[in-house]
Amino acid sequence: QTSHDNKKSHKARYASLPTSQSQINRVDHSGAGPFPQHNSKVTIHCKARVGEKIIWDTEQEDNGAFTFTLGVSEVVPGWEREFPKMKVGEECILEVPPNEAYGITGFPAWGIGPNAKITYHIKFLKVE
Repeated sequence: QTSHDNKKSHKARYASLPTSQSQINRVDHSGAGPFPQHNSKVTIHCKARVGEKIIWDTEQEDNGAFTFTLGVSEVVPGWEREFPKMKVGEECILEVPPNEAYGITGFPAWGIGPNAKITYHIKFLKVE
């Protein structure tokens, strides 16, 4: 598949969902570090939940942290939109609705069903 085909299938996945936006629901600790920019490498600790079920916990897996590049579609759209608003050192809860997460298909391999809202508990460790 070409990059263009991937973008078309990505759009189709979210086309029938009601539109709502991700939001930082609660900040437990304000960050004092810099904001990440496009193409920044972001490193976090993250615990993800669908309802009460933990689907991912970087402190238990991934050598204790998760790193991704912002702005290149390595993560769900809700992260792409909200991480530029966060500072290094911030600890928060990020609520991501289905249209900015895994859409109508979900992500069955991780136990994420269709139209699932995901709650992420995030500790923003560093940006490069």
